[in-house]
This record gives sequence, C-alpha cells and structure tokens, in this order.
Amino acid sequence: MRYEGAERTFAPGSDVVIGRDLRADVRVAHPLISRNHLIVRYDQGRWIAIDNGSLNGLYVHNRRVPVVDVQDGLRVNVGNPDGPALAFEVGRHQGSAGRPPPTTSIPIVSDPSEPSARAPQSQPLGTHGPGHPQQPASASFRHPVHPPTPAQPRYPSSAPPSGSQPAPQIYRSPATHAAPPTTAQPPPTGRIGGDSSILATSMMKILRPGKAGPDVPGAVKIGRANDNDIVIPEVLASRHHATLVPTASGTEIQDNRSINGTFVNGVRVDSAVLHDGDVVTIGNIDLVFHGGNLARRDQAATETRGGGLDVRGVTWTIENTKTLLDNISLTALPGTLTAVIGPSGAGKSTFARLVAGYTHPTTGTVSFEGHNIHAEYASLRSRIGMVPQDDVVHGQLTVQQALMYAAELRLPPDTTKDDRAQVVARVLEELEMTRHLHTRVDKLSGGQRKRASVALELLTGPSLLILDEPTSGLDPALDRQVMTMLRQLADAGRVVLVVTHSLTYLDVCDQVLLLAPGGKTAFCGPPSQIGAAMGTTNWADIFSTVANDPDGSRARYLART
Repeated sequence: MRYEGAERTFAPGSDVVIGRDLRADVRVAHPLISRNHLIVRYDQGRWIAIDNGSLNGLYVHNRRVPVVDVQDGLRVNVGNPDGPALAFEVGRHQGSAGRPPPTTSIPIVSDPSEPSARAPQSQPLGTHGPGHPQQPASASFRHPVHPPTPAQPRYPSSAPPSGSQPAPQIYRSPATHAAPPTTAQPPPTGRIGGDSSILATSMMKILRPGKAGPDVPGAVKIGRANDNDIVIPEVLASRHHATLVPTASGTEIQDNRSINGTFVNGVRVDSAVLHDGDVVTIGNIDLVFHGGNLARRDQAATETRGGGLDVRGVTWTIENTKTLLDNISLTALPGTLTAVIGPSGAGKSTFARLVAGYTHPTTGTVSFEGHNIHAEYASLRSRIGMVPQDDVVHGQLTVQQALMYAAELRLPPDTTKDDRAQVVARVLEELEMTRHLHTRVDKLSGGQRKRASVALELLTGPSLLILDEPTSGLDPALDRQVMTMLRQLADAGRVVLVVTHSLTYLDVCDQVLLLAPGGKTAFCGPPSQIGAAMGTTNWADIFSTVANDPDGSRARYLART
C-alpha cells in the first residue's frame, strides 16, 4: 500500500492491524484514526479490509463501507473521505514459499530440572518434496513515516549475556505418522457479515491473556517459564508460548495466544503441522524441525550460510523516475560495525530505513540471518533495532522510569515487574549507564542521552542495530564515546550499522560504505583501504570527487571489485 513513499509487505497467516496504537502492525498517527482502526485479513483466497468498529470509518470512492475486497490498485481513505490514503498492491508473496536456507542444527536448551513428558522415539517425519506449494498472494502496504514499534532486540546468542545455562538437549517429537509436505496455512477465519464477527480482530487476541497448552498425552510445552518442557531463554517469548501436539497428520505446533506470535517459515500461525526443514520462530530464536527433532539453528552455520546482513543489488526508485538507491550490495557478519558515509543527498538515511524494513526496495533483496527482511518482516522486526537521529526518551523522566515504561510496552504482558527490572538493569550495565539510573534524561549529557535512546532498543536485544547520525551535534570527545560504545555493541555479537557524518573515528569500524549522490556505491571495504582506493585520505577531496562525479565514482569502484 503506497503512502508517502513508504512501503510494507505482509504474508497471509495473520491479521494486519492498522491504526494509531503503538502496537499496530502499521501505525498511522492521525487524530481521525482509531487505535485499532482497520484490519486487513487473508480470507478464503482473497484479501479483505475490515473497518474494526472505528469512530470515523473506512471510505472507498467517498463512500463509507464496513468491508472491502482488496484488489490490486485499490485506494481507500481512513477517518473521512479525505483522510489518510492507503493504496494497495496485491502480488505473489516472495518470502515463505520455498525451502528455508540450509542449516546445521544444535539442540535447543531445555530445563534439565523438569522431567519431559515425551513419547518413545518415533520414525522421522516425511521429508519435503522439491519445494513447498506456492503461497497465496500477499498484500503490500506503504505507510507513513511512523514505523511499527521496533520489536525487541536480542542478545546475538539469543540468551542473556551472563548466568549459567542448562545443559542442551534435543527434543524428539512424539510418535506421529508421516505426512505429506504442506506449507503453514492461514488460520480459519469467520464469515464476514453483518454480525459481531466483523469486529473480531487480532488485537482482541493480544488483549486476552495467553491460554495454557492443551493437556494431551505426549504434548510438549514451550515457553519462557521454567515449568515448560522446552525453555526458551528469550524475553520476547511468553511464559507459556506454544505447544507441540502429536496428531494423526504429524507433529503440530499450536500457539497459546502469545503476544509476539509463533511463526513457521516466516508466516504467523495459530497452528501448523511441522515437516522436515520447517523453521519455527519464537521471539528472536529460530528452531529447525528435522527428523523428528526440534533444534536451535547452529550459530556458526547461520553465519556461513546466510547469517548476518546481506544486501543484494538493492535499488529504490520513487515516482517511477527518481532513483534514490542504485544497485547497492553489502555484507555484514555478526560482530561487525559498518559505517555508512557520504555527502548530503547520497541516500544514507534512506538506505538505513530500507535495511530496517521501513521501505521496500524496487529491486534487490535484504536478508538477515537467512530471512528476507521485507517478505518476512512480521517475524523479523523484533531482531532489528532502529535508533533515529533525534533522541526519543522523554526528558522529564528518569532513565529508570523511561526504560521501565518502555519495557512494559515492549515485553510480553506476562513479564513480571521484577523481570522487567532485570532486563533494564542488564541493558544499563552493558551501556555503562547504571550510575545514571535515577538521573532525569534532560540532565544527561548529549552522549548519555544517545545511550539512553540506544537502551530503549536493546531492551529486547536486537541482533541488528541501526543508528542514524548518533553523533550529530556532539563534540569530538562525546563523538568518540558514542563510536566506542557502538564498537562494544558489535563486539557482543551484533551487526551494527551506523549512518554518520563524523569521519574522525572510522578506524573503529570493520568496513565503510561510501555512497555518492543518487545512492551509488563509491567504496565499500575496510577503512584502511580508502586511501589506496580513492587516491587520497583527505575527506574533503573524497567527498568533492564523489559529489561531482557520482557515475564515475561508481564505475571506478566496480572496476576495482
């Protein structure tokens, strides 16, 4: 859906909530928009948009309607006939069709103190054929500059940075019969008519407390709490998140109304039968189902077979004529710090927003940890932290108050106050901000305020952290402090991408992406190689050259690679 040049894409499998609420999948901050104004749902082979009982309504061709079929090229207004306009594009979903990337699996951590109710080892489930059946068409949305609330970061190992971990174990599924390969199917939806079913939304699921898993012989409970058979050490997992249940068709995973959802191959599901090679995502943890085993994806295999950040030939064109990013490619492995630099108008911030998933490339792909960010954004957004240029922490609150409020919004509702306090304390310790716990934000220095903004994104531990001009307006000493902090965040195993005009401390980065106007690549590599590649280390001369001759700068870069 096109809206002011921004774009979002969703796959079938869960309702898409559009509204003013911070938890909406697409947030439209407008006084005429209700908190949960509009629901977009894939139902019986078609996409539909449903007015969620909003005060000001849904309009098509100046006429208020309760429900509308989403056709390619449809334009709707929300709030009033002249309200915010959403223009839909319907195409084939590109993300979850086909097999997930090959991986080597290691055991998922399981709580050794809890006996697991497991049936005897069964024969492995049937393997897939050449590929999944194709997914139904997906809906593409473009939305305003307010992105969905960045979901929660994680520690790159998906476990807390300290504390002992239980011995790993492999879960083997309960006895099942082999079943033919299938793709995760969207949950059944009710008839859309004039009754109350029109108001049934995914937001209602969010507001309801999670349910306990089914009490079925051989069922295996999965979640954050220690009383589960499989314990997920992940702050985004609900206490009792999902359940594996043996069925005649095979092992079925059932979501227990978790706040952040259960995903199979990038599609959010209420339930789905698992097959060899399926990737189950809970929070920021990927689990691979193979040979009857549910195991966590091997970090080393992930890094070598599609881990980290992989930008391939990304181009972004608006109004069909103006190219803002032109065939950019970049690879950044976990534990690396990448600086994006260039003269004004080179598309640095545009590139950062596209990598974060806020805008969709015209051509090319952006993958992270083996997943297509734009095709599987619903399951990946919690792994991406985006820190804007302007500080977003309320100045009248203390650091502790601001982070506790943010944790209450971003962590699952079943997270206790003590657990939230532990998460806040861990983040402040990593950022060396513990001594400022009770300091009001407006009393902090510029560098400390930037750390507080970063802390908001680290609450749920993203493995990809993107910062837009974090050193803007800071003196050289504070500039160095911020860049040193980013180096430490990367050393903890994250992929860190920083857009910056500051060139003094680029030597702490692993690589530099230099963009010329029009989003053309003029250099990409270690900072130590810039002089040899550009013929000088004088940044004024380098910027002048790429600004005056962007096409030539790119041609010379391509000739060197």
